[in-house]
Amino acid sequence: MAASVALSTFGAANGNCLTGARLTLAGARNGHLPRMLAYLSITERLPILSVIFNSALSIILLIPENSNFLTLVNFTGFTIWIFYGMAFAAVLILRWKCPDIRRRYKILPILCALVALFMTIAPIVASPEIEYLVVCGIIAAGLLIYIPLRLEFSFSLGVRAINWIEKQLQLLLEVAPYEKLASE
Repeated sequence: MAASVALSTFGAANGNCLTGARLTLAGARNGHLPRMLAYLSITERLPILSVIFNSALSIILLIPENSNFLTLVNFTGFTIWIFYGMAFAAVLILRWKCPDIRRRYKILPILCALVALFMTIAPIVASPEIEYLVVCGIIAAGLLIYIPLRLEFSFSLGVRAINWIEKQLQLLLEVAPYEKLASE
């Protein structure tokens, strides 16, 4: 029984690792993340930089003194439900502002938004911890970084440094932009 649980856990972790990497890849292709995260390995066509990036973020989140795997799972789940809630709220707003648009999927966005609200608030009520504020602060800090990058503010020294890092990573990991691989 223990072996089957371990195998199931390993399979789920492997699937999440590759799914998360593909989400990072898609975000980079759409311009929401640095373009180098959209590079694929030349031979296997895998998003190696995205896997490394997601792994590095997970390791960084485990660095604090009282951090462990359970806290990582709890606060990641809390964060995910915040973004699910915002997505469901966006669906509600879109349905209100554009009621005539044809919709492929019939879902109950109000119910989904309420579940997301519950899943966000319930952990805070059950066990109020300062870490929930830290998570919200990290999200806010991400917005402060994202907005200038998305608005394409450029600093020549920063652009040259990023281009140098990008070139070194391409040589070291044998990766290339998707567009170049697709044309071959």
